Amino acid sequence: MFLRDSELRGLPVRTVGGTRLGKVAGVIIDVETQTVVQYAVRKTRGLPVLSPPRLLIRASQVVSLDDKEMVVEDNTVTVEEGVGIEVSERAAGTAPSGAVNAVRQAGRG
Repeated sequence: MFLRDSELRGLPVRTVGGTRLGKVAGVIIDVETQTVVQYAVRKTRGLPVLSPPRLLIRASQVVSLDDKEMVVEDNTVTVEEGVGIEVSERAAGTAPSGAVNAVRQAGRG
């Protein structure tokens, strides 16, 4: 199955446990390998105009993706504005399999 950029944007995102995270806002691509590295997800609750919280979800954390929704692993961590180190320890090979792979960014637009 293929999804166009226009079909991917706005796709609902939830965790395996059923928590709604928001909607796909875009993708981050590794230009050397031409692969999707992360998905940017805009949280849909609250007042996004004031300070839109965003998630960066690694492609390796996606459990399923189709034309209806994206389902991701449950583990995320909150990162305060100005603190954000966006590194997955699992991707670096230094953490156990339950490591954090999504980063919640507060206050980034």
